[in-house]
Amino acid sequence: MADQLKGKRVAALATHGFEQDELLGPRKALEDAGAKVDIVSPESGKIRGWKHKQWGDEVSVDRTLEQAKPSDYDALLLPDDIPAFNRKMLEEFAEGKHGGGGKRALAGTHA
Repeated sequence: MADQLKGKRVAALATHGFEQDELLGPRKALEDAGAKVDIVSPESGKIRGWKHKQWGDEVSVDRTLEQAKPSDYDALLLPDDIPAFNRKMLEEFAEGKHGGGGKRALAGTHA
């Protein structure tokens, strides 16, 4: 599975106060599968997340929202259910682009 996402680029959106496991777990799974992951945030520099009930480690921001262009990325990371999300994300990213072009948003449905 190490090269399953080789050559793919993913934007992970996060802000100061994120839930640490919801960012770092999926980022590691993506990187282990060969993807390049950029942490994108409204803030520049470093952001810090929560780990249980305390502050966790700082994470470096790769790009601000103003610097990140959607066309630079193959996928956008916004997880709700981390374990299921990790499995499905690897499967879908490996298949490549599907050509949906935002049809779910236009139809008023949510993934």
